Amino acid sequence: MPIPDQTGIPLAKNYSTFELNDFVQDRFFCNGVINPTVESSQFWAQWLHEHPDKKPVIEQARQLVLAINSMDHVPIAGAEVQAQIQTILAKADAAGYRRRYGWLLPTAGWVAAAAVCLAAGAGWWLLNRPTTVSIATVAPVIVQRNTTDKPRLINLPDGSTLLLSTNSSVRYARSFARHERSVSLTGTAFFEVKKNPAQPFVVYADKLVARVLGTSFTIRQDAGHRTIVAVRTGRVQVYRPARKGSLTATDQPTAVLVPNQQLVYAPASANVPVVNAPAQSIGSVTTSFPETQFTFRNTPVTTVFHRLETAYTLRINFDRVALRQCTITAVMTDEPLGTKLDLICKSLGLTYVLTGDTATVTGAGCQAN
Repeated sequence: MPIPDQTGIPLAKNYSTFELNDFVQDRFFCNGVINPTVESSQFWAQWLHEHPDKKPVIEQARQLVLAINSMDHVPIAGAEVQAQIQTILAKADAAGYRRRYGWLLPTAGWVAAAAVCLAAGAGWWLLNRPTTVSIATVAPVIVQRNTTDKPRLINLPDGSTLLLSTNSSVRYARSFARHERSVSLTGTAFFEVKKNPAQPFVVYADKLVARVLGTSFTIRQDAGHRTIVAVRTGRVQVYRPARKGSLTATDQPTAVLVPNQQLVYAPASANVPVVNAPAQSIGSVTTSFPETQFTFRNTPVTTVFHRLETAYTLRINFDRVALRQCTITAVMTDEPLGTKLDLICKSLGLTYVLTGDTATVTGAGCQAN
């Protein structure tokens, strides 16, 4: 067995002799794909520089490892890994991964590859799992933190958006599971969730869980160890699951919140009051929502973009000269930012690309009548 150095890089492996089957069964390679570190990234970049003929097989192996780890919501307990392998193989065939990429591994090779990749992902997760969330997946996990003094825009994989408050963080999988969109929140955030009845959106926040299909709401954890859920539009089911960080089919909602209601949970109290928000408050608890609802009537698109920039702490790049004649008439409520931009751009024959906190809008613009 190769002996790793202090960075975890094996010292006695001749990767130049490896083929596809070998790479996808190699734990160090799988770890480098699923949970890359600076050291592993530098290692593989240097190795490929020295072995350019291996680029095609490395890329195939990388795609295969990602496919294995993104096909489903895979339980990660060590004893359950082997039980998932045959399911993954069947789904790989059904999805056409092997045919699409020319992966002709024998069944034994796929079993070994799946075992190694699942174990790599599970080991990393068990070492780094959050205490307030149970996202049972080995897909790469993203952690976003806000260390600035203003809200930070976060674009989620499904098109939902959230405004993350100062000194807050959110954790989620790079690709959501088919049956549920799960995130873990520490601190405060305002959510605008893209509607998808077939894939509920679930937020784990300390001892509470909020479950929605598509709505806008705020979850806040304050210095008094209270968790507040306040709804602006739609309906939110709030749970106190029997097992912290895990929502099961047997858990029943503590409350179902409708617009302008808020719930406050204090661990020291068995009482979970629900009142109107923000018209009323519970003790010193008050909740406000960011101004992300708009009514535009023949409003210049330059003004519309400015309003969006202010609301979402966003930068929108566009040609002011080309768009100076464009106007918008629309009512926008709880749609995520991406949906709002879709409505605006499609109505004007424009396109946009949203990357992080920057949107770039292009198109011919509008002609004066």
